[in-house]
Amino acid sequence: MLSVPSRAAAQIQTGTITGVVTDEQNAVLPGVSVTLASEALIRPQTAVSNERGVFSFIALPPGIYGVKFELQGFAPIERSDIPVRISVVTTVDQTMKVASVTESVIVTGESPAVDVKSTSKGTNFDSELLKNIPQAREIWSTVEQVPGATMSKFNVGGAESAQQSGMQVHGSAPGQQEYAINGLKLNWPGGNGGATAFYFDYDSFGEVNIMTNGAPAEVGTGGVYMNIVTRSGGNNLSGGASAFWEDDAFQSDNVSDALRAIGITKGNPINYIYDANGNIGGAIRRNRAWFFSSFRRFDINTQVLGITRPDGSPAPDVNHQSNFIGKITAQVNNNNKISGEYNFNYQNRFFRRGSDVTEEKASMRQIEPAYITQFQWTSVLSQRMFFDARYGFLHLIFPLHYQPSVGSNDFPRQDIFRLTLRDAALNDYENLATRHQVNVSTSYFADGFGGSHSFKTGVELGRAFNQNHYEANGDYVLRYFDGAPLEVQTYNTPITSKNFIGTVSLYGQDSWTVSQRLTINYGGRFERLVGYAPVQSRIGNRFFPAEQFTEFNDIPNWKNGLWRVGASYNVTGDGRTALKGFVGRFMVQEGTRLVQQVNPNDLSGDFRSWTDVNGNNIAELAELGPPTRPYGGKVNKIDPGLKQPYSDELSVGIEREIVRNLSTSLTYYRRNNRRLFSGINRAVGPEAYAPIVLTAPDGSSVTAYNQDRATLGRADRLITNIPGLQDTYNGVEVTVSKRMTRNWQLLGGLTIGKDEGLYDRGLNDDFNNPNLNINREPARISLDSTYVGKLVGTYVFPRQVTISTNLRYFTGQPVLKNIPLRGLNQGTVTILAEPRGATRLDDVTLWDVRGSKRFRFGGARELELMVDVFNLLNQSANTAIINNVGSLFGRPTSILPPRVARLGARVTF
Repeated sequence: MLSVPSRAAAQIQTGTITGVVTDEQNAVLPGVSVTLASEALIRPQTAVSNERGVFSFIALPPGIYGVKFELQGFAPIERSDIPVRISVVTTVDQTMKVASVTESVIVTGESPAVDVKSTSKGTNFDSELLKNIPQAREIWSTVEQVPGATMSKFNVGGAESAQQSGMQVHGSAPGQQEYAINGLKLNWPGGNGGATAFYFDYDSFGEVNIMTNGAPAEVGTGGVYMNIVTRSGGNNLSGGASAFWEDDAFQSDNVSDALRAIGITKGNPINYIYDANGNIGGAIRRNRAWFFSSFRRFDINTQVLGITRPDGSPAPDVNHQSNFIGKITAQVNNNNKISGEYNFNYQNRFFRRGSDVTEEKASMRQIEPAYITQFQWTSVLSQRMFFDARYGFLHLIFPLHYQPSVGSNDFPRQDIFRLTLRDAALNDYENLATRHQVNVSTSYFADGFGGSHSFKTGVELGRAFNQNHYEANGDYVLRYFDGAPLEVQTYNTPITSKNFIGTVSLYGQDSWTVSQRLTINYGGRFERLVGYAPVQSRIGNRFFPAEQFTEFNDIPNWKNGLWRVGASYNVTGDGRTALKGFVGRFMVQEGTRLVQQVNPNDLSGDFRSWTDVNGNNIAELAELGPPTRPYGGKVNKIDPGLKQPYSDELSVGIEREIVRNLSTSLTYYRRNNRRLFSGINRAVGPEAYAPIVLTAPDGSSVTAYNQDRATLGRADRLITNIPGLQDTYNGVEVTVSKRMTRNWQLLGGLTIGKDEGLYDRGLNDDFNNPNLNINREPARISLDSTYVGKLVGTYVFPRQVTISTNLRYFTGQPVLKNIPLRGLNQGTVTILAEPRGATRLDDVTLWDVRGSKRFRFGGARELELMVDVFNLLNQSANTAIINNVGSLFGRPTSILPPRVARLGARVTF
């Protein structure tokens, strides 16, 4: 089997099969009829090899395919068990023999393990891998298995599945992840734009592609690109149901003697987790239209380590998720296909906490409905041209309400030293968010011009709305320092802020096969992002008067051009060894946070000292000092010259198929995150501070900076590109991969890297404040983990007994060691005791295993019984600690849940 020039490139939403047909003398064969068949297709597809013997099938849904080659005078050949994966070019070259008599040749299970065309890096999870791996059955646990990926949460048996996890790969900037549903970006528009508004039905996944590096020009985000392709129906009625159960009767105790010695007698155990799904799909009309539908119910009930109920009983964390998906796919005619899909999700968190030391009454009640609608039209315009149009709409109501037990005279009480919150949440909040997204693209294939070319051009249009409504009892937060009244944080509540962003992206890319061995992938992208806010108003409260605000536009108004280029060299010519390199630029994505930062109708206020004269533990106006440290849209400004941050990415590596279907790779990665921005208070410069020696809570003497009283309350905060605010990642990664053949599959990786740069606290930082500049660098950034190891595998024994394993190792993540100080003119200040990363959380080793047995009852009917064991080693690594210096520094507020077993059953037909 030879590797030859291809005139097809991988599509990020689908896969490609391409190849060349030759005779036994290696002469190309034009006119060969090539037929492609799969259960993933509504009807078979056909193609004819061109004058160079090349054939291509593009925009293929993931699945297992068969290819048949036919030409008069030659023996027909059938190839089967050819996997098609998202974003992967599968090369199927074929040599045909002259037929002296009528004969047919059948070849099974031969397909290359190395993609010698593409220069993007990622991991594909097909339906079998998704079903077999013992994990929490959600997208973040899936990303966690990708080599090099680090997560902000460690999910044991689904205990963390009610809340999405932050993620990072090879030094990607915080929030640089894209949740694409069938190729459409449908992220929540708030914040930096990197979160999802939707919690997904795991059993609706047909395939998941996690792209981590080397993305083509059609991908905007330079971090973790997650493309979830949902299942479709088929000509035959099929479906299934599954149920998984775990509770406290199936778990161990992982509280170590060391933890008991400091008074921790319980960890973060699971009370119960229940996960049930039912799905069905089939033909509305055979070979014409299909349907698919799925429903999920997912309940999670765990215990919180850092807090108890007033009666001393464990505080629960109670969560419920339900999903529904309905999808119709129709082949209008031979060249046109349409599909429509509706996804609904209820995500309910009954005691959501900002930290593990928030009491139950001060937690938030999140009853969150969201839905997504999608439509797609694909058309084969000619043998060389393909058209794709997609539209998606996201609608979310995201509330974080007070608990029903909170009365109007219950005020939030926050201790900034103990890190506790009691009596009420910080405020009562509700978010309404929508996103419209349109993607249109055309692919064109051409021979000549120095080789074969696969061109693709496209336009992406997006419009997102993010509305925030805030109310607060008393319009303030009562703040304490180690139990003593300290100050109040005032609010301009009640308010309703409205914020918009619009995006336009244009791109063009080409996969240029220069020769049988060399492929160059290059492209360019133009992006524009514009933010604006309409006319809005608010009523007054006892701290701030009523106001009307005019509209504003072009906050920000960014226009950027990008380029990317990669090359793949087929070293041995047999499609089994490839040298690959990539260099390219990605803009750091943004949501509505910049609009909100300067919207005077978003949450704003100030801080005021509080002396509780009458001792009633309620702040009254006469007990408050003058305003200090104003914050919010009325004092914030965006630098007119603010530039969008960017990320430059470089990778160089080699991939090699060691034996059939088993490949390995060695790759060096470098990422530079540059032109980052943060805040400075122009009204108070460094000269307004004088050094002062104070006593820290641990008794040590520290130098801090006291603000001149004459400058108190002055605020003119500018969000701007900060000189030197940048970080750099360098790392090396080894991976191994084997698809499911001969009863086993494997995915693994070892990553050694360092992400280092200047630390910042986000947009509310102040680089003019010398207190905040103490120990800024050199810092380990974000989720930096020096060593990251992954090993996922499955082996099917005789009698359909299957053993699967999922092993992960992470160097402990960096934490901040803080020194909270009081006694300064400006109130309380928190400084860094050391550079970020000098102290780390515990290293984490998580090993999950599964044993299962399948029973077949004829046809496609099957019953599978499963037993999963999570955290097999019963680790109790701390995952959060009290990070303020003092007698409690380092005390865990959260540890890994203990070893727990999960029982499961799955029926398919």
